[in-house]
Amino acid sequence: MDTTAHWTCFTFICIFLTCPIMGRPLGSLSKFPFFTVWNAPTEKCETQFGVDLDLSVFDIVHNTNQSFIGNNITIFYEDKLGFYPRYTNKNVSVHGGVPQNASLLDHLLQAYADIQKRIPDKNFSGLAVVDWESWRPLWLRNWDKMEIYKQGSRALVRAKHPDWKPEEIEAQAKKDFEGAARAFMEQTIKLGRYERQGGLWGFYGLPCCYNYQYKTNKTYTGKCPPAEMSRNDNLSWLWNVSTALYPDIYMDLSLRGRERDIILYAKHRIMEGMRVKEQAFPKQPIVIPYARIVYTYSLTFLSQKDLIHTIGESVALGAAGIVLWGDGLYSTNKHKPASQKLLIYLH
Repeated sequence: MDTTAHWTCFTFICIFLTCPIMGRPLGSLSKFPFFTVWNAPTEKCETQFGVDLDLSVFDIVHNTNQSFIGNNITIFYEDKLGFYPRYTNKNVSVHGGVPQNASLLDHLLQAYADIQKRIPDKNFSGLAVVDWESWRPLWLRNWDKMEIYKQGSRALVRAKHPDWKPEEIEAQAKKDFEGAARAFMEQTIKLGRYERQGGLWGFYGLPCCYNYQYKTNKTYTGKCPPAEMSRNDNLSWLWNVSTALYPDIYMDLSLRGRERDIILYAKHRIMEGMRVKEQAFPKQPIVIPYARIVYTYSLTFLSQKDLIHTIGESVALGAAGIVLWGDGLYSTNKHKPASQKLLIYLH
């Protein structure tokens, strides 16, 4: 964006963050061109440290008591929605390890109970975000520590067909994994939509652009690699059942001070969300990027310019809103001054 666009976006932010919308159900925000949702467990800032963040000053939508789970946004982590199959960091199998080795029915029955517990209001109209990050639904995207899901899948096929050639095992393992992964993700979203029809259901971090080349490329363009865009096209089944897409535009600390790279990084990640949205059928989901006001794995706050490049780009590119996520570092005893720093930053 040029200088004029920067300040246009900043003006948008100022207008939308001061609209008189605080306290209304999130569903009523559909008539607004842009909304901001707070998704950080900062309730302890006031209860433990006496620091009142008072987000109403900015009309940022948040849950009662600024909790992670509530009336406006609920995020389901891996152990909070059904029986999500996965391996632990120590490679211990949980609920079968790989999705094709787990019971989808048992998972959905437990997911039903979890939805009733965590979203008791049947008229819930907020954000319902599923955060499953142990494996990815496309075989080729399970690299590094996720390689264990390929290994587990091959082992299952090999046990059934010990006489098969390696290439036959690989093909069947891929087919089994992707089919089961799709079923778990697709049916989970369908269940959520059926039980809480007003909710904006989708998976955190998807679609992903995989435009991390700023770490190694001096001529960084920010564009999503064509191969990754093609793979996102193969996830059309997921976009079709989602009512919201939640790509993330978190900024790595190594991007600090690199204004050009920050703009390109955020822009193309949001654009990829907008691109796959257009392909969804029968109804297009809305795009709500996840952002942070600090650089990842730190308590270093983004500059005002960097906020413009994240929130501002979201506005300019047509996103419906943005989620400002934060973890327990904002309010833990280990980082006691963090709440006060957060208060100063927000005000």
